[in-house]
Amino acid sequence: MRYLLSFFRGVWHGLDVLRRVLHLLLLLALLALVVAGLRGTVPHLPERGALVIHPSGDIVEQLAGEPLERAVNELQGENEPQTLLWDLTRAIRKAAGDARIQALLIDTDDLEHVGQAKLEELAAAIAEFRRSGKKVVARGSYFLQGPYYLAAQADEIYLDPMGFVLLPGYDRYRMYFKDAIDKLSVDVHLVRAGKFKSADEPLVRRDMSAEDRQESGVYLQSLWQGYRTSVGHARRWTRKCSTPTPMALPPRYARRVAIRRASRRPRAS
Repeated sequence: MRYLLSFFRGVWHGLDVLRRVLHLLLLLALLALVVAGLRGTVPHLPERGALVIHPSGDIVEQLAGEPLERAVNELQGENEPQTLLWDLTRAIRKAAGDARIQALLIDTDDLEHVGQAKLEELAAAIAEFRRSGKKVVARGSYFLQGPYYLAAQADEIYLDPMGFVLLPGYDRYRMYFKDAIDKLSVDVHLVRAGKFKSADEPLVRRDMSAEDRQESGVYLQSLWQGYRTSVGHARRWTRKCSTPTPMALPPRYARRVAIRRASRRPRAS
């Protein structure tokens, strides 16, 4: 009986040792996977290279939703792409002082919505990069108003031969419900003081008032003037781009075309 107990005790001890060894091997395998994943996400910088800024989706100051919610949505393929403004400006400013970075390439094809205040912050970071003496190049299959604002900060712009530039300016449209309210026999009692009180006008008017049109025109013209001022230097680099440049880009970007700046005035209706 004593020998039998010793046998089973030895078997149990052996199984316990095996369990510990397997646990250790599993932990080592997981650690190797984590290290491999981290190494794959850290880019290798050559001795001479360019920083590629390729924002995707909206440029935001804070990502929407909770981290867990964003992770689940990404796994399900339902996550809307967003790019943090801080990530872009920090990368550009860091690259300005990095001797390995020789140029900045701005790719705007996947950029969707970005406000003018964020564009100005990005433009300031790009201007700081240019002051370091390095070249800034922008490329795109087409340029809408926001992407063109960024592209205009570059020394050179490359546009797809089949692409286009569309700068509609700034506008403001409102829907007015006076006719619908009258048909529904709904009474609206609006109390307001002063001229420029247009928030509730859609409930009591069929069109834009003169005061609303005036105040809308003031801030739209201000936005448009700021936009034109920032991209005004485009004429200088347009003339400069008429000569060859020694900087090599992929063949599909090799054809340079002229960019015309739209002078369309903002409208309020």
